[in-house]
Amino acid sequence: MSRRPEKVLRFLWWNLQSLSHFDPDRVSERGWPRSPSDYSEKCQRIDRVFTEMISRHPPELLAFAELTRKAAHDLRDRLFPTHSVFSLDDLDRSQLQVAVLYDPSGGLTEIGPFTLALAPRGTRPMAVVDYTANGQRIRFYACHWTARFSDTSDHVRSELGRALNAEIYRFIHEADTERRHAVVLGDLNDEPFDRPITERLYATRARADSRRPEHYTDQDTQRIRLYNCAWRYLGESHAHTGGNGPTSTVGTHYWQDMGKWATLDHVIVTGSLLGTAEPFLDETSITVLSPASVLEGRSFPLKYMWNDGSPSGVSDHLPVSVRFPAGGTELGFFRVPSSGYPIKFANHPAHFAGGSSLQNPTDLAGVFQKLASNPDSMLVKQLLYLVRKKKT
Repeated sequence: MSRRPEKVLRFLWWNLQSLSHFDPDRVSERGWPRSPSDYSEKCQRIDRVFTEMISRHPPELLAFAELTRKAAHDLRDRLFPTHSVFSLDDLDRSQLQVAVLYDPSGGLTEIGPFTLALAPRGTRPMAVVDYTANGQRIRFYACHWTARFSDTSDHVRSELGRALNAEIYRFIHEADTERRHAVVLGDLNDEPFDRPITERLYATRARADSRRPEHYTDQDTQRIRLYNCAWRYLGESHAHTGGNGPTSTVGTHYWQDMGKWATLDHVIVTGSLLGTAEPFLDETSITVLSPASVLEGRSFPLKYMWNDGSPSGVSDHLPVSVRFPAGGTELGFFRVPSSGYPIKFANHPAHFAGGSSLQNPTDLAGVFQKLASNPDSMLVKQLLYLVRKKKT
């Protein structure tokens, strides 16, 4: 029986800015394509971005804002055919909502929407997805909170923050035997320093705050303190060198009408993910991506515009990606009988009874072929290390 290093769970968040499918009955509505060519052009531009960002192996979890259910399925069918689609666009009259594309073979399952009770019409629910492995559960909340257009919307975001924090507190504290963690990702339409984030969601800049022992006031108010990674990507992405350095972006969203940057897209975690035991947040991996196919020669992203057949832009948001060494193993565990076959294969020794049974060399080869096709797998990385070491 042998074990390999930890599995890596990767996710990407991106507000796709009005990715509506073509509907001839809605061509006059804001945010909907004027023609099939309009929709096709938007899709092609998004596809080019993904081709630039993802070489071969897609993230296990991709979460998006502002797309319809059909557009989410179209995106999956074009680029991520082995992923499942979890869309919150559930009404008969389709709406721009959050959608999640996930690899169902990697321990990810959809839980459902989390909604704010007594919310104003138009308040978007949050998509909830769980990752489980080896007695650990990470719950992901993919969010697109109410836009910043009035005092009422500020109040709604504050209510969303408090409700979500209480929900995470409940989720963490109801655990029996498994260890639980939570991740909030998405476009919260607030900066990291705004009140709905700091004083209602209780997500702050200090890792130590989220790892402190629970205080009795936390218990009384059902409050859990969280760490907001977005503080680390506030401001210029590159230092000034006095020369022609790389293009520097200044947040995750560019408001063209005002000529202003903002950091509205967040990655927020419970303190339990800030340790050294799997699963944990690899904070060095958090990246605000600025592909050339998004910037199109500018230093900022712009909304997609059809412009009567002279299109420009892709989205006014930049994607954010992150990785978790997430527990479990890349190769799992093998139980090999003296006769050679069948070999039992499972992600944990306790799961052999329900694990796979590899009947012959072809079955065994299939396990390794899956790893070999993933450039991020530990199998590939260790083989590359051995080759480089031999050359030196």
